[in-house]
Amino acid sequence: MNCFKLSSEQLSAQDHYDFGMRAVNTVISAAGLNKRSQPDADEAILMLRALKDSNLPKFLTDDIVLFSGIISDLFPGVKLPDPDYGSLMEQLMASTTDMGLQCVPQFMTKAIQLYDVTVLRHGLMTVGPTGGGKTMCKNVLAKALTALNKQHGEYYEVRQLVMNPKSITMGQLYGSFDDATHEWSDGILCKLFREGVYDTVERQKWIVFDGPVVDILTLQLDAKFPLQNDLRADICETFPGRPVD
Repeated sequence: MNCFKLSSEQLSAQDHYDFGMRAVNTVISAAGLNKRSQPDADEAILMLRALKDSNLPKFLTDDIVLFSGIISDLFPGVKLPDPDYGSLMEQLMASTTDMGLQCVPQFMTKAIQLYDVTVLRHGLMTVGPTGGGKTMCKNVLAKALTALNKQHGEYYEVRQLVMNPKSITMGQLYGSFDDATHEWSDGILCKLFREGVYDTVERQKWIVFDGPVVDILTLQLDAKFPLQNDLRADICETFPGRPVD
């Protein structure tokens, strides 16, 4: 709790920063996963890794420096070993090249961070300037995970169900009720959810809103799914450049 209290006081004010109980719960979940995978490891190292993996992806570059200073004060003398992503990093680089992209270190780091957040969260948001690589980052990650699953039986296959919510009306997105005929018409989002549920192949289904972030869309998501907080776009990945408001 001290970590998040200090972070809320010292880091810059960003709409996608969250230092409340949801952030605490994410860190606890990450620490639990680390403990199960490395039961004999030092718990200080496991907790420090959980704090970094669940928080660094959403911070701006300047705030990463401040956050690193905060956790170094809270965990004096604790040094994290370099994480080994092994086959995942190799396949990410291969998939990046296959898609005609360059393996820029920061792009690869963001792909790894995106993977880490998908392990912890059911819903997330990538934010950044137009052309910052948000769409390509998720595509590279999906391609790499699918390739590893098919070639070596590792990780999982990914199927993306993509839509642009800003290209249609709210009624077309969520569905609408006709006052004249008293008939309900499903929206595109309903159909995508249904398609994902009816797909019985053992793989992850990513329902992707590939479009700009607007307040009305977030408010509508809150209204439509009041009990499903993980469906909200509440965790953000920041990409190189100035973040979009």
